[in-house]
Amino acid sequence: DAKVDELIEAYNAARQGRMPECKGTDIQRKAIAAALKREPLPIWIARVQRGCKSPLLKGDKGDWRADLGWMLKPSSADKIDAGNYDDTGGSLFSKTPKTFRGDADMTEAQKQELYDSLTF
Repeated sequence: DAKVDELIEAYNAARQGRMPECKGTDIQRKAIAAALKREPLPIWIARVQRGCKSPLLKGDKGDWRADLGWMLKPSSADKIDAGNYDDTGGSLFSKTPKTFRGDADMTEAQKQELYDSLTF
């Protein structure tokens, strides 16, 4: 599936060699496909980009490093979105509906797809 591949590519690019690589095994692909059924691809791309910037998740504060599988867990995703692992904190989504924090690395088409997928 192209969306599964796109999320794997986004994660592997964002991890900058600091976190475990996602090799796209069958188990990983099934977990990604399940995650994409819960939320659209642009949200997952923004989420993994944000997670990969976190000093805690990339191992700057200890030996543990998050991987894509960990980020795909609903409880982990909720904490990434809430800013629990950022230095700056704050929700992934601002209070202004059209503003999406962390969208600097997204194309205009991805931003529009994300916005169109949200309900207010």
